[in-house]
This record gives sequence, structure tokens and C-alpha cells, in this order.
Amino acid sequence: MLSLLSRLLLAQQPTVLRTSQLFPSMIHTTAVAHAEPLKKKKRIDPLIEQNRVRRRTRKIEKEIRRFNRQQRQLKPVAELEGDRQLFKELELRRRQPVDLSENELDRRAVLLKQWGRYQTNVARTESQQFSRALRAQQRALDWLYLTSPELHKAAIQPFYLSTTCTTEVEDDCVQSILGRIQGPYYTAPRIHGGLVDCPEDYEPPDGEAVDTTPEFTYEFELDRKLLADPTKKKTVVKKQMDLKEDTAASSDTN
Repeated sequence: MLSLLSRLLLAQQPTVLRTSQLFPSMIHTTAVAHAEPLKKKKRIDPLIEQNRVRRRTRKIEKEIRRFNRQQRQLKPVAELEGDRQLFKELELRRRQPVDLSENELDRRAVLLKQWGRYQTNVARTESQQFSRALRAQQRALDWLYLTSPELHKAAIQPFYLSTTCTTEVEDDCVQSILGRIQGPYYTAPRIHGGLVDCPEDYEPPDGEAVDTTPEFTYEFELDRKLLADPTKKKTVVKKQMDLKEDTAASSDTN
């Protein structure tokens, strides 16, 4: 009886496949498993560490001052050199001329003429629309003048600012929205009601013209070994003069 129950329980359990193959995902390691023994931390004198930080900061400040002094100098366009590989491939990259057939030339000529006719029709249509609008406006102004000259006078005033009236008096509102159209002057500009005699008194609204042409300057740093040392030269000359005087004095004594 017990053997039968054990067989039934084993039959109900899921089958497990066993394999002898190992996959890398089955192996799990920790950080401590492949770590090295910790080294003994050396104690550094605080003064030495402070001097090291100070030297590092001085070096960085020196580099910053050098960059600020030289700034960013652009290279002239005439001195720019392109990619040498592109110069070598210039013949390969040059597009060969295409010989167009007569049919293609005729097709392009016809297409250009059609485009010209289309643009002419567009310009003619716009001109006719403008003319009709102007004639309708003038006809409306003529009827308005016959109806009320005051309204006609107010209608022909320049009106370019669309604002809402917040004042109680209607005349003030009308005066506030009316403006003037100012264009370029034929004469010199006016300052405080008078003409400008000299251009120095005129303050242009857009500011003064400043020449922003880049100037390229080069700074060369020569090695001190290549420079002549005047002190050594003087000493050599003095020694030679002393030797000449000594030889002259010895010859006189003899």
C-alpha cells in the first residue's frame, strides 16, 4: 500500500532534466571573491599635502593667465590648409560634364517658357486686383464726400494703429489712434529743431560704425640660449683690452 502511494506521488511531481553543461550565467561571484588584500594607507604630512594642492592651484592659475593674455587668435583664411586627402581625390570628386541631347534641351527651353508665362499671368492678376481695390476705395470716398465732407476728411487721415478707446471723450480717442508716417529725409537730420552743421553732433539711432576687421598678431618666444648675453661680451672685450695694455707696458719697459 505504501509503495503504491509513493509511486502516485512521484508520478504527480514534475520531471527535472539534469545536464552536465555549465553556462557562464550560472556562476555568480562577489566583489570580495576576486579582490586583492587592502594595502596599508600611508600617512602623509598635512603640510606636504597642502603644498601639493597649492602648487597645483598655482599651475592652473598660470595656465588661465596665459590663455587670457593670448586669447583666441583666428588664423587668416589665406593660410588655412584643407584636407590633403581631399586634394588628392580632387580629380575623382570632380563631376564630369553631361552631354545633353537635343530633346532634353528642347524640353528645358519649353519648360522655361511655360514658367515665364505662368509668372506673367500671376503678376497681371495681382496688378488687376490692386487696381480694382483702389478704384473701389476711390469710388467709396467720392460717395462719402458727397454724403458728409467731415467724415470724408476723417477717413483720409492716416490710420495705422489699432487700439481700443478707453477715454470718455471721443475726440481724444480719435486723436490718440491717428499717427504720422515718417520716411527717409531728403535733407540732413534735425536736432532740437535745427539742422546739423557737423556730423559729430549727430547721434545715430543705430549706434556708431565700429570696424570689426580682425587683426592677427603673432607672439614668438625665443630661447634665451639663442640671445646674445651683453655682459659676457663686455667682460671678454675688457679682458682683451687688459691683455693688450699689459703687453704694451711690458714692451715699453724692455
